[in-house]
Amino acid sequence: MAPINPVEFQAQCETTLAQLTGLLEAAGRKQTTAELAKLIRQLPHSPDWLKDFKPDTLLTQCVRDAAKNKAAWNKGNSEKFSMMLKSIAELNLERRAILEAALIGCLARLDHGSKNADPEKLLREA
Repeated sequence: MAPINPVEFQAQCETTLAQLTGLLEAAGRKQTTAELAKLIRQLPHSPDWLKDFKPDTLLTQCVRDAAKNKAAWNKGNSEKFSMMLKSIAELNLERRAILEAALIGCLARLDHGSKNADPEKLLREA
């Protein structure tokens, strides 16, 4: 695998974060996990690997939970996040790194938000 270009990596992270904004907003409307998975597959310009997630993956559950529970992480949330990252271990390292960076950046900002925090604003400030 070729080394990761830092500029391209940053651009891919920013794109993925922007796409996750829509997922967080949808999750805030309490859509089902299957509906969130459908949204993932319909994201414009989404990388092929993002379309591969199945409706009941830990990714969609984690995104939905993060949008519903914008309070600080507790031990349970941290463990769930860790499990979700392990569940994508079969992805190649570059794709996994991009997804991890996007999710960590997105969810870390929710850590400091209130229940009425605006996910899109949090991501813009990232």
